[in-house]
Amino acid sequence: MTLKIAILDDEKHACETLKWQLKQIEADIELIGVFQKPLVAIEALKKNKPDLIFLDIEMPGLNGFQFLEQLDLPEVNVVFTTAYDKFALNAFRVNAIDFLLKPVDISDLKVALERATTNKSTNQPELIGKLFKELSRSHSSNAKIGLPSVHGIDFVNCSEIIYCHSESNYSRIYLDSGQKLLASKTLKDIEEMLPDDLFFRVHNSYIANLSKVVRYLHNNGGSLLLENDAEIKVSRSKKKELLERLESF
Repeated sequence: MTLKIAILDDEKHACETLKWQLKQIEADIELIGVFQKPLVAIEALKKNKPDLIFLDIEMPGLNGFQFLEQLDLPEVNVVFTTAYDKFALNAFRVNAIDFLLKPVDISDLKVALERATTNKSTNQPELIGKLFKELSRSHSSNAKIGLPSVHGIDFVNCSEIIYCHSESNYSRIYLDSGQKLLASKTLKDIEEMLPDDLFFRVHNSYIANLSKVVRYLHNNGGSLLLENDAEIKVSRSKKKELLERLESF
């Protein structure tokens, strides 16, 4: 049976290289489309459904997971093409998701085609969704933000922040190192700067790094115990959403 293949990558040279490599392989395949724009690919592939998509992860407008959600073809096999770092590659392996590391090696490409032909790929939507959450969290924790103060601007990794506390028109930032920075920003301003997949406004006066939570406590209407032994209040209105976020985290 002929394997119908599509390629989606916003980099033209990556598309052309993969297209050329596929032509060098002796296999019963048909290339039904090469796309650089996710929305164009969605429109075309809903009419002419592929068996396999070679899919870039980071693209303008939609990332790979958002593309698959909108394409809504749960039976299609997917091989992600990525230039991601070591952490990301481990996330792919742990979640049993097929991937090719750029620049693509033709021997790896042959293996990916064989897996797709024998239907050994495991591209269930829930696995792919889990993968993208892990990648997003990794990128968020590695991101830096600039915290303005009366002395200048402190640049800190988001992963180093344990929690933030409102002090009127200022915010106190508590770090892993034990350092406490006073930023000349309101807590609302700080909230907008922080990645929302990692941080949550648990109270009008507090933002918590969910990866630093040790325990949820029921006392006094609800509070969080954090890695630095700080205990911060949780608003009743935030409790349900917080517990849902912690469970998925």
